[in-house]
Amino acid sequence: MILLAALACSNGPPVPAGGAPVLHRLTEPQIEQSLRDLFLEPNLPALTLPRDVAVDGFDNNALTRDATPFLVESMQRDFVEVSRTAVQNPRWMACPPDANGDLSPPCAHDTLTQTLQRAWRRPATADEVAWLHGLYDGWAQSQGSTVALQLAIQVVLQSPDFLYLMEKDGSNGQLDDFTIASKLSYALWDSMPDAELFELANRGQLQKRSVVQEQARRLLKDPRSRDAMLRFLRQWLGYEHIQQFDPAPELLGDLEDEEEIGGITTQLRLSFEEEFDRFLQQAVWRQGTLDALLTSRETFVTQATARLYGVEVDPSQGFRVNRPVGGIDVYDFDVYPATLNPDERAGFLTTGAFLAGHSHALQPSPVLRSVFLRERLLCIDPIPPPDDVPPLEDEASTATWTTNRERYAEHTENPACSGCHIPIDGMGFPFESYDAMGVYRTTDNGAPVDSTGEIVGTDVDGPVNDAIEMIESLATSRQVYDCAVTQIFRYGMHRSETDADRAALQALQERFVANGGVFPDLLVDFVTSDAFLTRGGEP
Repeated sequence: MILLAALACSNGPPVPAGGAPVLHRLTEPQIEQSLRDLFLEPNLPALTLPRDVAVDGFDNNALTRDATPFLVESMQRDFVEVSRTAVQNPRWMACPPDANGDLSPPCAHDTLTQTLQRAWRRPATADEVAWLHGLYDGWAQSQGSTVALQLAIQVVLQSPDFLYLMEKDGSNGQLDDFTIASKLSYALWDSMPDAELFELANRGQLQKRSVVQEQARRLLKDPRSRDAMLRFLRQWLGYEHIQQFDPAPELLGDLEDEEEIGGITTQLRLSFEEEFDRFLQQAVWRQGTLDALLTSRETFVTQATARLYGVEVDPSQGFRVNRPVGGIDVYDFDVYPATLNPDERAGFLTTGAFLAGHSHALQPSPVLRSVFLRERLLCIDPIPPPDDVPPLEDEASTATWTTNRERYAEHTENPACSGCHIPIDGMGFPFESYDAMGVYRTTDNGAPVDSTGEIVGTDVDGPVNDAIEMIESLATSRQVYDCAVTQIFRYGMHRSETDADRAALQALQERFVANGGVFPDLLVDFVTSDAFLTRGGEP
């Protein structure tokens, strides 16, 4: 029976260790990428595991990711399919199979020993190797070498040594070399260590902070680091909101055919998704700074979103992309680099991807836009509303208002709501220059748009005339810089910060500001910090 029970940067002074470590189970993308690297096969069956509960926007928080019976069953089912596919491609094996596709016993043993150590990301003990060989030999006698190899692979993959990041102490107060190799590769690649990291771990070289720093910079040059960083950016900056984009039909023009409406909606949603990914990759990697994330006017458009932004595209600069639709179909379309009007757009917060993703079907939502900004970019926890506050729609049903702003102002004027809504609306109303699709506008329902607002509860408080002015002020905010570091810390440590992490966070935040808000340097600083490389308090 398959084993299931186990599942029930820059130089500077060391960053102090912080709170207690947690036992991190690999996320679904981390498992999938590890399997591709383990079996040298890019086309393995996709995993279909139950979704994890997000904490602070991130789905990799170790404290909420229990091994439920449903997870165990799902993982066993998926690993059966993975093992069937893996044995059909012998490139990962220690030696080739014979003409019948079978492995000789010595070849099978060598393959399993090699696979065991790579999958578990550490040297296997003699007892562990003998145990796995014994299982294989018994299955091979009764079911043949191919089935035996599949079953042995399933045992290796369902072990906690594969599924969890096991932290073991090394020397000098740091974690041991193989733990560091795994933490480093999963933080920057979402995958297992490569041959160079394994070799350095074998030689005990990862106890040297300079070697870890050098390896971090090497890993960041690999395309896998871009994919791993994009997964962080998607969760930090709300990619899931774009996937729920479903505008009211009247915003799409004079259309009555449901199929045509659905087609245009899909086209715009995919355009926004592509813009989200490419804008963030460009800001974080090519431009490389927090300032670029907040203020860059360079983005990527399709023919549909070019019209939304009011820009012309250069056909010679276009390139073809494809995105999946509904998990089955693939939609192909052309994408073009574009420079947006600096008087109308500034950074991520004025992209259609953000604005349309934080709107209701017909009207924009200053509340959704502001709450997201305050939570994700300023790390300000929202104030829960009183229980007796009626929905805005109920209040507005008997009220008279012309603009969307006037409608929301009713809550600000309500004494029961004003305590929460004054800071929220003050940073939401500057976005009133953008409708529910993210189109720039100067009038709303025939009346002039009032985009004035006020930054509240930050280190750059004060009145602003519009979203551009607000964003450019936030781009100078130390609080925004500190929050970006906090978000990286939460994601990379697989947990929320605690009081014990204060010194570690402050040290990283000071360096991030001193380095000009450069994201790749922040990643190097993080993975070479004591907070990352050593144990904190009791686990």
